[in-house]
Amino acid sequence: MSRSNLSNFENNHYIPTFDKVIQLLTRLNLSTEEFILISDKKVAYYQTLYNELTTSENCRDLNNLIIVDKKIANVKFLSNKYYELYLLSQYVLNLHGLEFTVSVNEIKSYIKPLLFKSDQWFKRELQLYNNFLFLFDYSENQILYNKVIKKLDRKDIPTPSKEYRVHLSLNYGIQLINEECWELANKVLIRGKSDAHKNNLFFQELLIDCLILNQTEQTKYIFDKLIDLGYENKLNIIQWYLK
Repeated sequence: MSRSNLSNFENNHYIPTFDKVIQLLTRLNLSTEEFILISDKKVAYYQTLYNELTTSENCRDLNNLIIVDKKIANVKFLSNKYYELYLLSQYVLNLHGLEFTVSVNEIKSYIKPLLFKSDQWFKRELQLYNNFLFLFDYSENQILYNKVIKKLDRKDIPTPSKEYRVHLSLNYGIQLINEECWELANKVLIRGKSDAHKNNLFFQELLIDCLILNQTEQTKYIFDKLIDLGYENKLNIIQWYLK
């Protein structure tokens, strides 16, 4: 396997043929069973850390954010995926005014080339953009958002989840509202509402209605209904981003 193919394989840009996998495992003195066990554990631990980070951030649990960041820092050199999770935890610390090691500018200098220079968007790039959308200004996001939506419309790359497109539209729409770009925000949010409706995402659809109505009496009525349905924590998160 060439060095470039190996690099693409490590970054989820290339899937080697079965015979190449067997050759690699033989060189590493690993059986297929051992490899599957190690891979499953690695994926599970990454997901555990990611869930801890997002839960702490959503709940504004600043003490736990610091604890989770230290856990992630201990494994940041295991792979690019873990290092990018470390950058995400550092970005969250920056957002909440906590002590950090990597600045927002340093994080952006790492993430931006990965998204702007890549013509082939796979799961890694989609996840990075979802995690770091607010790292970019609204004009940069106009380029990236349109790029992603066009690719997903062509269905040449799999969508990470049914909520993915809706979350992108929500987040970008919130940024546009904060920048008072009302017309474009409306367009983005209406697209998000359509995706939410198609996927039976009731909460997201109502939330987008609230953002489109923009703090009218009708908005207050819908917010109250969402609180009655048990979505108070999620609404608090959205209102925090709208400050």
